[in-house]
Amino acid sequence: MKIVFFIVGAVFVVLGGLVIWDFNKFKQSALRSTGQIVGYAVKRSRTRNSGARETYAPVVQYQASGQQHQFTASVSSSHVRHSIGDAVPILVYRHDPSRARLDSPISQILGGVFIFMGAAAMAAFIYVFQVSILSIGISVAIIALLAVKLLAKLQRHNIYSMEDIKAAIDKIKKNGTTGAHHKKDYIITDPGAFRRHVQRHNSVPAWVLVILVMIGIGVISGGVYLGVKRIDFLQTALTTQGTVVSFNSKTSTSDGKTTTTYYPVVEYLPPNQSQSITFEHDIGSSHPAYRRGEKVEVLYSANNPYEAIINEGWMNYFGPGLMLIIGSVFALAGGALLGQKRKQKIAQHLELDF
Repeated sequence: MKIVFFIVGAVFVVLGGLVIWDFNKFKQSALRSTGQIVGYAVKRSRTRNSGARETYAPVVQYQASGQQHQFTASVSSSHVRHSIGDAVPILVYRHDPSRARLDSPISQILGGVFIFMGAAAMAAFIYVFQVSILSIGISVAIIALLAVKLLAKLQRHNIYSMEDIKAAIDKIKKNGTTGAHHKKDYIITDPGAFRRHVQRHNSVPAWVLVILVMIGIGVISGGVYLGVKRIDFLQTALTTQGTVVSFNSKTSTSDGKTTTTYYPVVEYLPPNQSQSITFEHDIGSSHPAYRRGEKVEVLYSANNPYEAIINEGWMNYFGPGLMLIIGSVFALAGGALLGQKRKQKIAQHLELDF
């Protein structure tokens, strides 16, 4: 079952690659043009934990081959970047002017995120579990078989692009909700009405965003402090051999699920000392990354032999690096939303003045 981690990671990498490939393929056969946002499609979804949620996809109108066309963007978001009436760059398919997409890097970004997540899962599998040529060969064979079957099934249903996949998914959703009591997706074309709708449904108080930025800055500061401390330690650390003697397990509960993390306990004998020292490594995993009795390289402080870690290469910076990434995400997200909220307020004042 451990191979599932690798398979899931590979699927994400393939999915991200397909998203990027599909957009670039469309772009090569398209002409650049300009469209105008004439409204936003309000899409409703419901999740078990967060309940009802709304996202908004821009509806774009454009002229091509002497005719007026309209399309709804394939990617929707809970945060709106453009206002109704704004001009936006688009790509119009050469062989069929009725097909068009937004000329936006969002597809490459989304594909890149999928590839990064998949690569991270595959790297975690290779790092945590015992990897063999046989296990990777089996996973690659399974992925190839699933890919061939999936492509054959898509072709039988005349699905050849990401647009076709999205249309098929929308059709399945529509058929699945027929007759049920639900609010259908709809389009808002009035700028004032849409602005009020977004503020009423998805507005986040400014103080929440300020706290989000402050948390991000705090986490970044902690990451910088730990990173500098770890660099100072590694520059003066001595190296020796140690042995994994046991594991300390720590449990945590989230959404009713209990997760156990195992931290290796290592014993080593510093040179010129008669008494061995035992320490707990500062990085744990959901499955033991080492075996009892396994020999490992130990880095320890000459001034304090109890300050020691297992030498894991670039993973020595995992803790500070993770804090920097998380803190940056919090700070950038909060700052971007604050900036967007400020622009909305300025637009409201201008509207009131006129």
